[in-house]
Amino acid sequence: MRVPSPSGIGADLMAADEYRRLAAECLRIAEDVINSQSRNLLIHMSQSWLRLAHQYEHNLAPTNGSATVQQQQQQQIQPNKDE
Repeated sequence: MRVPSPSGIGADLMAADEYRRLAAECLRIAEDVINSQSRNLLIHMSQSWLRLAHQYEHNLAPTNGSATVQQQQQQQIQPNKDE
């Protein structure tokens, strides 16, 4: 599910924030629900939204592999000017 928002990194963070907002909304509704089965379902939905937000942010983080390649490129031995 992609949350419509402006492009860029800020937009990606907005999606995670939207997932958290939906999690909070599920909990707010659960407080008012009398039926325990429905309440438990809403709590479970809230946990799922929070997991989705966490996973979404995790997927945005640069991977160690890409950082390693960049570090390797920066650490390449440069020829000695005297040689």
